[in-house]
Amino acid sequence: MIFFLLLLAMLSLGGTSANTGMRPANTQDLAEPAWSAELFDNDPVAYDRSLAYVSGKLSEAVEGDNGENRIKSMYTDGATPIRDWETYRFQEDGGAYAIGHSEMQIDGKDTVIVVVVSRGTQTVQEMIGDWLKGNPFEKTKNVLGVNVWKNVYDFYEGKEKNDGVLEGLNNYINNHSDIIDNGDEVKILITGHSLGGAAADLLAARLLRTASSTPYWWEDLYDREDIYAYTFGAIKVLEQEQNIQDGYENIHNVYNVYDSFGPNGSLAGLNVSSPNSKFGHTDLFARNVKGLGLDNHLMNTYLDAIRSGSTRWKFDCAQTMQSQAQPDQIPSQSEPQQQQEDDSFSIVGSWTSTGSEGFGQAQPGSEVWFDGTHCSFYSPYDTYEFYQHDGQWILDCTSAIFAETLSFDVDITDEDHITITWGSIVTELTRE
Repeated sequence: MIFFLLLLAMLSLGGTSANTGMRPANTQDLAEPAWSAELFDNDPVAYDRSLAYVSGKLSEAVEGDNGENRIKSMYTDGATPIRDWETYRFQEDGGAYAIGHSEMQIDGKDTVIVVVVSRGTQTVQEMIGDWLKGNPFEKTKNVLGVNVWKNVYDFYEGKEKNDGVLEGLNNYINNHSDIIDNGDEVKILITGHSLGGAAADLLAARLLRTASSTPYWWEDLYDREDIYAYTFGAIKVLEQEQNIQDGYENIHNVYNVYDSFGPNGSLAGLNVSSPNSKFGHTDLFARNVKGLGLDNHLMNTYLDAIRSGSTRWKFDCAQTMQSQAQPDQIPSQSEPQQQQEDDSFSIVGSWTSTGSEGFGQAQPGSEVWFDGTHCSFYSPYDTYEFYQHDGQWILDCTSAIFAETLSFDVDITDEDHITITWGSIVTELTRE
C-alpha cells in the first residue's frame, strides 16, 4: 500500500520536464490557440495540432486536487465560451470526468459543441486497477466485440446508475436539451490523459458505433464526422496488443514512446501502458527524461510535443506498415538488398530478442530484421547504418516515425549473438 501511495503522490505532481527528444526539421512552435469554430474546420480523421493542444489543455485542467475548479474556468471567456460545466465523481473513489458545451456558428450553421473530459489516475483505487492490468486475476469485459480491461470499463459504465461517462453524457444532454433547437448541428469533443485517456478512447469508440450500440434519442443529431477524439498517454484499453483502427479513424491516441508506464519507460514493469491496445490509431513522439519518475508521462510533456510539432502517425506493427506501403518500397526479407556494411561482420538477417529487456520493436521474444538498408529494430521500418568507429561497432537507426536518429553500441559475441546498448537498456539478439 505504501508503494501505491507513493505512486499516487507522484501522479499528482505537475511541473516541467527537461525534454531531450529531437524535433523534426522545419517545424515551428504552435501559438496557443483560442477556443473557436476554426478548431472544428477539419475532418476529424486528420490530426489537427491546434485541436490536439486545446484537448491537451482541457485534459491537464481536470487533473489534481483542484481539477474540478480548473476545468470550470477553462475557455469560459470570448464570444463562444464553454459553459454549463458539470463535474462527476470528483469527490468519489474514481472515474471522474467533466462535461460542458459551447454554441458556435460553423459553416453558417448553429452548432453545439459538447465537450467530455475524463480525469487520469488520481485515487488509490484507480491506481490499484491500473497495477492489476495484465495480471492473471484481472478481469476483462466484452465491449464492442473485444475484451476491454475492467477498470477502464468501470470508468465508462460503473456499478451504480449514472456512474459511467456514457450515462453522464446522456444525462447532460437531457438536462440541457433546450440548447439543441431544431436544425442545430451537434459535434462532440472527447479527451483525457492516462486512465482518463483510456476512458475517452472507449467512449469515442462507443459513439462511433451509434447505429448498433447507443440507445439514446440524441444519436441522430450527429454523424461520424462530428466526433473528435484526442487521448494522451492513454493506458491500455484492450486486452490485445494491437490497435483496432478500422471504423475508429477519428480517434487520435497521442503517445510518448518513452512514456513512464510504457515498454520503454522507467516503470515498464507495471504493464500499465502500451503505444497500442486501443481503438483508433497512435500519433507517436519521442521525449525522454532519464531516471525513475513520471516526467515522460506527465501531461505537460505531451503538450510540449504537440506545441513543437513532434507527434507523428504511427503504424501499429511492421506488418501493418508493409501492407500499406507500395510493394517496391518494402524489400523482401528472404532476398536481402545489397549490404552496406564492413565485410568482417554482417548484421543482415532475422534476429530474435532473447534477453530480459529490449528496445523499441525488439522486446523480449520479438523478431526483428535487417536487410542492408532498412530494419525493424527501433520502429517498424527504419533506415540504418552499421559501422565501426574507434573499434566500436555502431548502429544508427533513423526512424520514419519519429524523424530522429538514435545511435546504439553493438558488441559482437559471435556470428549469431550480439548485444545492442542504448543508455541503460541492453538488448540481446540471437540470429534466426
